[in-house]
Amino acid sequence: ETYPDIGPLDGPIPEKVDCIIVGAGIAGIYQAKVMAETGKSFVVFDRYHKIEGVWEFYGNDCSRVNTSEIGYRILEKTGSWVRPNEDHTPRQGIMRDIYDIAS
Repeated sequence: ETYPDIGPLDGPIPEKVDCIIVGAGIAGIYQAKVMAETGKSFVVFDRYHKIEGVWEFYGNDCSRVNTSEIGYRILEKTGSWVRPNEDHTPRQGIMRDIYDIAS
């Protein structure tokens, strides 16, 4: 599957920001989206040079969310978001959400 282009993932670190977000998984990327929508400056740090969090490094094509944790519930279903939330969303759905949020 091809994901949306999210632009460069590296660059100079700003000297001053309103918020530092640690982790580029679904929760960190969603927080960055909220910060951008509210006009706040931010930087996202992750140990790897890509987004997706544990879904990239520990998930496989059979992995599914096995939780009702709020971090995996994207409530604003508009635009290209046509897949309903599920209690056991597959890895590809979670990764698509992460890229949709980041783009």
